Amino acid sequence: MTPEMTTRRGDFDILSTPALLQSIETTAKEYLGRAVPAGWDSVGTFVELRHQGPAALGQEFTVALQTTGSSGARVPFTCTVSARTGQLAEARHDRALIEVARYVRRLARSLGDPAVADSTPSA
Repeated sequence: MTPEMTTRRGDFDILSTPALLQSIETTAKEYLGRAVPAGWDSVGTFVELRHQGPAALGQEFTVALQTTGSSGARVPFTCTVSARTGQLAEARHDRALIEVARYVRRLARSLGDPAVADSTPSA
């Protein structure tokens, strides 16, 4: 854990909830990234997080994921986060598989950038 991941409480720098959530999302994204073909990725679509305990600056923690099945492009996970002091959090997190080029075109259109919307990324 780095200083950027903490919030100050009294004399202690502890893992912040936003950093905890980012760790869960990053772990799930990297897990799926190893399983999808080139040109595909995933985006987060749902999270339910229960932050249950503190972790101090410098303390290592582990994010454990388990898929709970899939439905089309949707991949749901249950997650636990633990450290030497015990369980820090539990969460449900869903990700959707996306074709990156198609997603970028749709994103560009929705953001009103016709130059990007008309370009096709090379493989």
